[in-house]
Formats: sequence, C-alpha cells, structure tokens
Amino acid sequence: MVKISIVIPSYNNEKFLSECIKSVLVQTFTDFELIIVEGGSKDNSLNIIQKYAEMDTRVRVIVHPFNMGVSKARNDGILASKGEFIAILDSDDIMLPSRLEELYTEISKDPGYGLAHSDVCVVDENGVIIGKIIGKKHFSMGNICGEVLKRRGCHIGYPMFRKNCLIQAGLYDENLRGGEDYDLYTRITQCFPVAYVQKPLIFYRRHGTNASSKLQLMVRHYKKYLDKTFGCDKKGIYVGVKPEAYAHYYIDKMNLDFFENKKIFIFNFPQKIINFMIQDPVFFVRSIFPVFTVCFLRIDKIIRKKVASLFHLKYVQVGW
Repeated sequence: MVKISIVIPSYNNEKFLSECIKSVLVQTFTDFELIIVEGGSKDNSLNIIQKYAEMDTRVRVIVHPFNMGVSKARNDGILASKGEFIAILDSDDIMLPSRLEELYTEISKDPGYGLAHSDVCVVDENGVIIGKIIGKKHFSMGNICGEVLKRRGCHIGYPMFRKNCLIQAGLYDENLRGGEDYDLYTRITQCFPVAYVQKPLIFYRRHGTNASSKLQLMVRHYKKYLDKTFGCDKKGIYVGVKPEAYAHYYIDKMNLDFFENKKIFIFNFPQKIINFMIQDPVFFVRSIFPVFTVCFLRIDKIIRKKVASLFHLKYVQVGW
C-alpha cells in the first residue's frame, strides 16, 4: 500500500502534460502512485501518458472512452487509488518538488485533519510567474465550516485529502460542471478541520483553454452548488453566510450578461431587481451590503492586477 495517490484528470492537454507529470515524478516524497485518468483526448495526450507509465511503475492509467468531466475523472481515480491520502492536480499545473512532503508533514500532525493545502503561484502559458494566491490563516486552517461558502473569504489551494475523510464526506458531485471543488470543500470542512502550509507549493497555470474560461457554464453550475448546499442545510448551519455566498454569483452573472449583450442587460436589469425584491424582500435587503462589498473587492483586484502588469510586478490575490 502506498502512502499518497496523486490523481490527475487529462483531456486534450498535450502541451503542458509532460511538464506536469515530471513535476510529480521528481517529488522529494517518493512513496506515491500517480493515477492519470485520460478522457478520450483527440491530441497526443494518451501516448505521452503511456510513455511515462512504461518508464515508471508508479504511473497508472485509466482510460475513459470520451470526456466524462473532471468530477467523474477524479472520482474514478480516487476509487481506484491505493493510498492513505489523495492529492489532486490538474494536467496543466506543476508541483513544486517538496509539495507532497510538506503537505504530508502538515496533515500528519493531527489524525483529525480532513485535508491539507497551501498557497499557489500563478503562471502564464509560458510558465512565467505572474502572481500568487494566498490565504489568511484564520480563514484557511482549523475549523472553517462556512468559510468556503463565502468563496473569497476562504482559501483552499489544491488539497491533499485524508482518503477515509474524503469517502465519509462524499466524492466530487458529477452533476456539477462548476463549483464542484467548492461543493466538496464545503462538505468536508463541515466534518473535519483543515491543515495549511502558508507558502506556495504548486504552480497554477492560467491560459486560454482552462476549463474555468467556460464562464457561463461555470457560473450556472456554481449557483446549482449554492442552491444544493442551502437546500440541504436543514439545521441552518450556513444561514448566516447565505447573502455573502450568493453575492459572488450575482456579480459573476451580471458581468457575463453585461458583456454578452449590453442592450439586453440594461433593458432587463430593472425588472430583475424588482422581481427579486418582490420574491424575497428580506433576503434582498440582506444582500445589498455583501453585493457592494464584493463589487469593491473585484474592482480592487482589477486595479491591483493592472498596476502589477503596468510595472511588471507580480500581483497577490487573497483567496480564490
């Protein structure tokens, strides 16, 4: 039995795949298996994976006949894994050499920890560091139930799960094509505390073909995650963070609708506000301040990124 199983979903990502796999194979912690779930790529991805599987017996391949989505790929990898811990990685990202060792050291400090995570460096298509996503300790470690729902108030960067905790909380929701990470983190942090390494241990790549660029689908499914979570919250655990949770969705949705068709957005916006006020006046009032707060944070982030780009500096972003 290996100690850690790394699970990587792969689909049409031959450009970055080799670099990703190499970053796993040179880890300072060596007691691991690498499970790559290939989703019927049309490019050379499968051949690349098979080449590494022939070179290193720690590499295992699961082949799907077609792209079944990242949640299905991760779940199949997790269910096939032999490790006590599960580390998640995307096929265009890069592990720093000490990532497994440092996360394992941190999560091993308390058998109750459900997951461990770290800060993240952001790189562009060429691997150049352009920024950093960091956490605040009091929002990123310990008992942070509810913080994930606030989205920007919590930072969980590419976690390593304790497998039995992950199974207990449930795996990725395969019906979600956006917000599936938040959905899982919400469920697992409700049951288990979180360990955190306050420094970057992974390079997260931003480029034109990221799944996160499919914004309308992502935003629509993010709302499904919110509706599901609050609909299942019979004990009212999350009722206090509901306005903050939905505020991010409202802003994302308005941004997308505005840029897709400005005239239609301007014409429909007043009626949508009136409908919201009529349907749930109490929640409407409670949402006003969180929405303005999110707007301020978004504007601040845009300005800082523009300034960083102008002066060739690296931006720092708190939370996702």
